[in-house]
Amino acid sequence: MVNKTRLRSHEKASARRAGLRAQWRMVEFADYREPSGRALSRIAIVYGPLHSRRRGFSLGINLFPGPSICSFNCIYCFRGGAQRHLASVERDEAGLDPDKVIRAISYALRRLGSDAEKLRAIDFSGNGEPTLHPRFAEIVRAVREYIDSKGMGISLGLFTNSSRLCGPAVREALPYLDHVEAKPDTVVTWKFRVINQPAPGVELHDMLECLAMLRGLFHGTVALQVILLETDGFANYWPWDAEQLASLAEKISPDRVNLYTVYAPPRQKAVRKAPKPQMERYAAILRGHGL
Repeated sequence: MVNKTRLRSHEKASARRAGLRAQWRMVEFADYREPSGRALSRIAIVYGPLHSRRRGFSLGINLFPGPSICSFNCIYCFRGGAQRHLASVERDEAGLDPDKVIRAISYALRRLGSDAEKLRAIDFSGNGEPTLHPRFAEIVRAVREYIDSKGMGISLGLFTNSSRLCGPAVREALPYLDHVEAKPDTVVTWKFRVINQPAPGVELHDMLECLAMLRGLFHGTVALQVILLETDGFANYWPWDAEQLASLAEKISPDRVNLYTVYAPPRQKAVRKAPKPQMERYAAILRGHGL
């Protein structure tokens, strides 16, 4: 005898999955010069061009086109948070491989036309944490070889939350990168748990140890990315926060520290921008430490 209720539930679940697959169809390039460009960036492998104060005229590579996959679920995330909140990923359901990424970059460059000559950087960032991708190192190496074969002479970068810096895939990829921009937003454990909401298994002390070792493993440009904010009950921009970050940064010897505040509607409405005087005071403390 068929359980009709269970069958209907199964059919509804299948329909939902089919709908999600349709919604999360993969596209090669989200062209930001077109009206619909930014709206497609979540499902695009390559997106841009971006006019970045940090990286110049650049393209982004999104290794998780579709549902966002991240080891953090930051309260300030303008993408709405992680749809899959994981410390590691064994299998990429989108089936993204080096060949697909190279085809997407090639297509993006053709679409850019003469604007491709202005490119200064291509960066792994996008819809989640790129270092979680199970073929991250292979893809980084393939992109590096493609860039070099074209004689483009542009910088290849990684924007990371630092949760996988000590992983073998990241270590394997580092020689092919020119720029690494890494968190933390705080070095205080309880603030880290509130602000970044890490997946089970991700610990702040492990991240900080890996960050401290990064300079010895990587000879390109290292930047720390810190997002300062306030929310109900606390903030991460006080002088003590700055002193603690400065102590960590002195071990890392970054080329620069980039301070930001919330610049798009955050995942949690209670999150607010850090006041400008507090950001300036934080920066002054870092400069006082020679950063």
